[in-house]
Amino acid sequence: MSYLPKSQPKPAMDTHFYLSAFESAIAKCREPRPRDPYLRYFAGLVLNSIALKVYKAEWASDPQNPLTSPGRIFFSIWITEKSVQQNQLLYNIHALKLRQFKTHRIASRDFATQFRTKFQPHAHQWPNLSLDYGPLTLMQGWTPLDPATLETETIQLIRQFETISPLIDKVLHSFIV
Repeated sequence: MSYLPKSQPKPAMDTHFYLSAFESAIAKCREPRPRDPYLRYFAGLVLNSIALKVYKAEWASDPQNPLTSPGRIFFSIWITEKSVQQNQLLYNIHALKLRQFKTHRIASRDFATQFRTKFQPHAHQWPNLSLDYGPLTLMQGWTPLDPATLETETIQLIRQFETISPLIDKVLHSFIV
């Protein structure tokens, strides 16, 4: 017989709160003007998560639909039910189906290797980072999730990404045919 108290279940994820924090962070990153006017921002529900994405039309096999293009590169910050329970704000850079870029000849592994090599001097700035993924996830990590500082943490991650986004441009440029 156990005399340990029953643990209380954590409350469900507050979708509205997290989505509002992401949208507010995006608005603040656009003021007074964005660091790179070609970067685009999206906040919304993606699969079972609340996600924020930063991307460029040039980083998509279909530049007319860069957010949903089958081949695309984007930075993502997201929250899931599990990450809320673990107090983690997750982030990564994805490079999906790069062979679909019509103006480039890209092997995903080569792209990932080149990106990670150029990214290495910046890696220490990213908390709880791992580069030990296949070619679709260029890097991934997390930072502590605190509702009181969520907007500030999100802005910081976006700003960090803005400083390394030229690395994607440089690597992508090296694969133009």
